[in-house]
Amino acid sequence: MNLVEHEAKTILTSFGVPVPRSQIINHDKVLSLGFPVVLKSQVHTGGRGKAGGIRVLKPGDDVAIAVRGLFDLEIKGEKPSVLLAEELLDIAHEYYVSLVINRAEASVELIAHREGGIEVESRDRGEFYRRFITKSTLEGAGDSLADYLELPDKAFVLQDIVDKLYGCFVSEDLLLLEINPLVLTTTGALVAGDCKMTLDGDALFRHKDRTLSEKFTDANFVTLDPAGTVATIANGAGLAMATVDA
Repeated sequence: MNLVEHEAKTILTSFGVPVPRSQIINHDKVLSLGFPVVLKSQVHTGGRGKAGGIRVLKPGDDVAIAVRGLFDLEIKGEKPSVLLAEELLDIAHEYYVSLVINRAEASVELIAHREGGIEVESRDRGEFYRRFITKSTLEGAGDSLADYLELPDKAFVLQDIVDKLYGCFVSEDLLLLEINPLVLTTTGALVAGDCKMTLDGDALFRHKDRTLSEKFTDANFVTLDPAGTVATIANGAGLAMATVDA
């Protein structure tokens, strides 16, 4: 279950991860943030920047035309129901940081790159920083990450961010938590400029208080023949057939 950016950042904020000041824009909502401001289409897909779904507005720009244009813009078959307006950060550098589940190692993996942004997926796999982390092995991740990102004075801050991201990842039952970019501002702050989250749909029963734009229907169950005594529960057709064969 993929979240739109403003939903992901609301969750990040609840765990103390710094994000830009922002405002949700509905069709009839007036922009109240000062200029310059970044308008972002809120759709459940990547590639918004290349598709024209992110616009920077400066004093003198026509806000109404920009807002209407983004609401009318279809990105990979989806139009936004809301927009996210954010303060424009003074960027000194952009990094990439994410947490994913490494199924082969049955572990949470911390991944980072010195260069964040829209082309990060084209980087050579060997260039990325990788570290398996658990609650008991979080200590030292900040120092290690600071060395890799060449930010020796940010080890404490990075440790704090990693701690909070890991807490968020585990508590919210995430499959992916991606900060791209993690922005280093000209004042030396580290801020989550963008965020992508994928929730484990099978764990949504633990998060019934969440109000999300994407909805999942309840699981479907098949009533067994009264004479039946054995059933299988599987999360894929191949696994189900293999179980029956076994």
